[in-house]
Amino acid sequence: MGVEIERKFLVPDDETVPDGREFDVRQGYLAIGPEGTEARLRRQDGAHSLTAKRGAGQVRGEWETPLSAEQFAVLWPATDGTRIHKTRRIVPLGPHEAAVDTFHGRLAGLRTVEVEFADRRSAAAFTPPPWFGPEVTDRPAFGNRSLATATEPPRPRYAVGRGATGAEPATPGLIDTVAWVRLEGGRILCARPRGKDAFYIPGGKREGTETDLQTLIREVAEELSVTLLPDTVTHVDTYRAEAHAQAPGTLVSMACYTADYTGTLTASSEIEEVAWFSYADRDRVPPVDQDLFDDLHRDGLLR
Repeated sequence: MGVEIERKFLVPDDETVPDGREFDVRQGYLAIGPEGTEARLRRQDGAHSLTAKRGAGQVRGEWETPLSAEQFAVLWPATDGTRIHKTRRIVPLGPHEAAVDTFHGRLAGLRTVEVEFADRRSAAAFTPPPWFGPEVTDRPAFGNRSLATATEPPRPRYAVGRGATGAEPATPGLIDTVAWVRLEGGRILCARPRGKDAFYIPGGKREGTETDLQTLIREVAEELSVTLLPDTVTHVDTYRAEAHAQAPGTLVSMACYTADYTGTLTASSEIEEVAWFSYADRDRVPPVDQDLFDDLHRDGLLR
C-alpha cells in the first residue's frame, strides 16, 4: 500500500501564483464510499490512471495503476455526475512542489494548492509561503471527492492563512489565541477556567515571541496535563469573533489545530472542569467557539 501525506490550502483571489508548468486535468469518480474510500479516474498531461484511496485528512492510503487511453475511454462514462475539470500548475517550492489547481465549470472561482510530503515530520515542519491562504486539509468539503458532486464552490471560513509558525499581526483590540481541537466519538473537548461560567476550547494566548506551535504545546500541558506530539499538529482554520467577557469592540482570533497527545487528560492550573460537548452544548461556549462548533457540525464531525 502506498501512503499519501498531503496538506491542502486555499489560494486567495488577490494572490499571484508563481510561474510553473501547467496542464489540463479531468477526473471523475467510479465510487465514493464511507471513511474516505474512493475509486478515481484521471486524465492529465497525456497520461491516464485509476487510483483508489482510503482515509481522510493529511495521511491516506493510496493505490494507483496506469490505464491506456482505450481503457480510460471505456470507464469514463461511469463517472457521469461526479467529475472535476481543472488546470494544474506545478510550482517549485524548495524541497517540495506545490500543485495549484484552478477549477472550471460549476466550481469556477475556486483555487487550491496541495503539497505532498515524504513523512509526517516534514508535513508538520512545512511553513506555507505568503501566497497560500487558509489550510483546508481536514475540511471534507474541499476534498476532491466532495467537490466532484458539489454544485458550487464551498464557502471558505475566515482564516489568516498561516501555518504553525506565525502569529497574527498585532491589531488594536484583537486578542490573538491558539486552540486545540480534540474530537472523540462526535464530541469536542472543552474546559472551564476557575471562577468562570463559560467553557472554552483548550488553549490560550502566546507569551512573547512564541510561535503558534510553542504556545499550543505549553497551554495544553498547563491546562490539561498532557503533551501534544509536534509531528501530528495540523492547522484546521482560524476564526475571528467578538471576544467573550471583554470590552465592547474587542475581537478574538483563534487559530485552531488538531494533534495527538500522550498522557491522561486532567484539569490543572486554572482549569476547574473539562467536558466533552456535543453540538447541543453550543450555547455554553463563547461566540468564536460557536463558529467552530457550526463548521464541525456541518462537516459531520460534531454530533
